[in-house]
Amino acid sequence: MKRTHYFLLFSIPILCAATAFIKQTYTLSKDYRIAIRGTSNFEPWYEKIEKASGHAIMYKNEDGSIDLKELTITLYVHFIKSDLSSMMSKKTYKALKADAHPNIVFALSEPILGIPDSLIRKTIHAKGKLTIAGVTNPIIMLLDVITHENNRLTFEGRQSIKMTDYNIEPPQEFWGLLKTGNKITLHYHTNFLLDTH
Repeated sequence: MKRTHYFLLFSIPILCAATAFIKQTYTLSKDYRIAIRGTSNFEPWYEKIEKASGHAIMYKNEDGSIDLKELTITLYVHFIKSDLSSMMSKKTYKALKADAHPNIVFALSEPILGIPDSLIRKTIHAKGKLTIAGVTNPIIMLLDVITHENNRLTFEGRQSIKMTDYNIEPPQEFWGLLKTGNKITLHYHTNFLLDTH
């Protein structure tokens, strides 16, 4: 019985070492494409987000798969540019309460385990919290993740959002003649690169 006990005690550190994780930190690359699309009583509209930042923490498993433990993406409201007019951009800043809440933030709230480390596209459900105009709501984002050989990870997809869920009044233009719809869609293509320093 004692021999069995000693064997188990000796085996635990070996098993732990065999399943060791390698922590990796990734940063959002500058070649992202992020935009907001919506509708109005006249025509569809489009806004480009020209400044964003982000980081991710992942653990590489012994089998080569990846566990995504942290993911945060920040969009800077004052760098949203409308395709309609500069006035519409200003209306967007006002609607999003940009002076008081200059950032839109998505933060992962539950880890995503077992992402394959291969050149394939995998669709995942990312549970997180989205903060817009100072209001934070839980959200599940359906996104595609692609792993690359050069220590690059791609997240892309689109997400529908109702502005009123974040206490945002849909912007208007031309003295109320142009009225935007309540539903918008966030389109994104983001690359994260492994920090090597």
